[in-house]
Amino acid sequence: MKPKVLTFILILFFSFTSFAQDWMQFKASDAVNDFQLHENYIWTISGSGLTRIDIDTEEKTIWNALSFELIDYRYNELLVDDDGTVWLGGFIMNNLMKFDGTTWEQIKFINGDSIRSILDIQKSPDGKVWFYGGFGNNALIYFENGVYQEVSPPDSTLFFYGGTLSNIGVGSDSHIWTMFTNSNYTNKILGEFTGTEWILHDLGSQGIDLSHNMDWAYDSQGDLYMLIPTFSDSNFIKYDGQDWTFMNAPADVNDFLNSARPIYIDANDHIWISLDNNTFVEYDGQDWVTHDLVNIGLENGFPDGLYIDDNGKQWIIYNEAGDNVNSSKRAVLKTFDGNETKTIDLSNSDLSTNWVSRIMIDGHNNKWFGSANGLLKFDGIN
Repeated sequence: MKPKVLTFILILFFSFTSFAQDWMQFKASDAVNDFQLHENYIWTISGSGLTRIDIDTEEKTIWNALSFELIDYRYNELLVDDDGTVWLGGFIMNNLMKFDGTTWEQIKFINGDSIRSILDIQKSPDGKVWFYGGFGNNALIYFENGVYQEVSPPDSTLFFYGGTLSNIGVGSDSHIWTMFTNSNYTNKILGEFTGTEWILHDLGSQGIDLSHNMDWAYDSQGDLYMLIPTFSDSNFIKYDGQDWTFMNAPADVNDFLNSARPIYIDANDHIWISLDNNTFVEYDGQDWVTHDLVNIGLENGFPDGLYIDDNGKQWIIYNEAGDNVNSSKRAVLKTFDGNETKTIDLSNSDLSTNWVSRIMIDGHNNKWFGSANGLLKFDGIN
């Protein structure tokens, strides 16, 4: 899942500063809305505009309203497709921006339908670019070979439903996953689009409540895992392309609050779930292990995300804020190398913010962090 961070700061240019301990900060006075690695470049969208950074030379190129190229700074969805074309959209934006590296195109209508919003942009392995949002009376469109193609619901009794699932899923087989509801919102059904037809998965008939926010992820084999919270319990289920399997998750997974929790699948296909009772639960394909973060010195908070680098070090986004939604401690960066836990924040580093919204690890084992004050890079081992 891609995190959504909106910004209301005026447009400013990125600048960068080199710090000790191999940190590099690409500074801006605004939050990073989204970023993506494509080939040898990191692409970032923020209040500073669209920025491209060479991961080897750290050379930057910027496009924004000051250069009369990017008309607005409120885009919070970014995707670079297989051809290197950049697509920008946003929940509150009524247009789509397309940039081929030379020419900008603002798109307000697709096949005659006006764009009301863009909730998600994804690309599938077959090269299609998918858009999920509001397009006239439709919600799902893909772009291929210069043509936009609408994908309608399987029948007139079902409607796309983004209330608990604002993003689409894309499988290794290029199948697209989304959710439907009936006209009175009494039944939620998962839809799997194969490229030619819809397959409907009525999990409600199996006792699974799809009325609440959820998270999903894919392993290296293309198997789909879904975590569906409810008021009294939660359902962690797997789909292998043929069958749904109810996973025998620990009781902790059934005890967290009624909210979606992050799923992370590591290089060994182990599944990690961040729970708000200050634990990770890990599934290795056969057994579950509960990791109480108090045992590694993390207390009075809970994890909001996990990433594991090539050296096995855990990079943890940790929420120390409790119920204070305005606290600067909502997304503090922690590390655990198997022996020692460290906090990386304003008190012991040259970072200019304690708020880290997302972590990405590139092919050189560099760590890239979206933050409340620009994009951060760490290429060291400390």
